Amino acid sequence: MILTNDKVIVRELGLSKPSSIAANDFAHCLIATPAKGEKAEELTLADLPNQRVSVPLAFWQAHKTELLAREHEVAVQLAAADFAEDILEDLEEVKTIVLPFEAVVDGRSYTHAYLLRIRYGFQGEIRAVGDVHYDQLNFLARSGFDAFELPEGESLEAACQAFEIFSEVYQPSADGGNLVFARRRPLH
Repeated sequence: MILTNDKVIVRELGLSKPSSIAANDFAHCLIATPAKGEKAEELTLADLPNQRVSVPLAFWQAHKTELLAREHEVAVQLAAADFAEDILEDLEEVKTIVLPFEAVVDGRSYTHAYLLRIRYGFQGEIRAVGDVHYDQLNFLARSGFDAFELPEGESLEAACQAFEIFSEVYQPSADGGNLVFARRRPLH
């Protein structure tokens, strides 16, 4: 299945950074998890559209040489069940990592983004796609995401406001925001 969105929200890392809406030229080759007893769909190099595209990690690993030779950028998708460590040797060659959200209740992609930013020092774009909604955006940004593709029908203009909802934070994260505890008066 090829997923495309006309627009994407982009944002620099940091609690007080502004967000903006930009044209989106990425297509995402998503492979749905098959139902029990069904055969998984297969992706081939010929299936890829002639534009910037993201592919699943296993496909990247199987066709890395051919994908790097393409005219357009190829991003790597890390599914929730993948491990961030599996892409480490390729971080120099990958500019964008796409983390697809299949369900709101699965938070493993938050962990992937945080690990990529903090532990592994990834400086490229980390993009959230799929089941991504307004109320998740602030914490996605705090976890290390800097690009967001919302489902069709979601207002991107309203979504940009989501980053401004919280002015104080209580826990450290990838965005380096000042913790509310730092504002406390020292005790004597």
